[in-house]
Amino acid sequence: MKLCFAIVDKNDSFWVHLLRQKYKVLEPCPSSIARSNYSHLWRSLTKVWSSFHGFILWSIGDGSLIWFWHVLWLPNLGRLVDWKLPNATINDNLLVKDMLIVAGDWNWPLLRQLLLLVVIPHIQNLLAPCSTVGSDRCTWSVGKNVLFSVKSTYTQLAKGSWDPKDSKWDAIWRSGSVAILSSLLTLLSLMVFFSVIAHLGANILWQLLLLIRAQRC
Repeated sequence: MKLCFAIVDKNDSFWVHLLRQKYKVLEPCPSSIARSNYSHLWRSLTKVWSSFHGFILWSIGDGSLIWFWHVLWLPNLGRLVDWKLPNATINDNLLVKDMLIVAGDWNWPLLRQLLLLVVIPHIQNLLAPCSTVGSDRCTWSVGKNVLFSVKSTYTQLAKGSWDPKDSKWDAIWRSGSVAILSSLLTLLSLMVFFSVIAHLGANILWQLLLLIRAQRC
């Protein structure tokens, strides 16, 4: 994950530039980097890229690199394609900068025609794209201050691998399997305990027999 983030965040680095040229990665943060011919390193990156890409949060600059519908650029909301009005017709190639009026503000009438009203306050909390701000850039949606860290990544991945609120855990609990497992573990603990006691008792008895034999001699 750390190498993946470096590829989208450190474009000025020589080794990132070299990898991007070799594997013809033209977009700042493509949804896939799979290639037909690749090295062991690139194959490893490809395997985790899909998970990595899901954590990318775009920070708006001039709005020229961010797909309006299909990438994450509104914190705590997700991709806007999931928040469109039922009858809205969308353009998949729409960029964030395309949602501005000539004066440079958000095109609020158009936004209200396309999106559920609950989305509008989230957009109001963001500054509109502006060419003087600089380019859009990738940040880490689950990191502290949207900065990448191995700890935040591990925490998020671990959280996704086991969800205690998952319905299947409720089903297991209701089925009585947990109680059965608990009883088996208790029985196993008792068996281990008595085995240790028996072993100690045998050693003590053997030492007593040796002591009695030594006294008789």
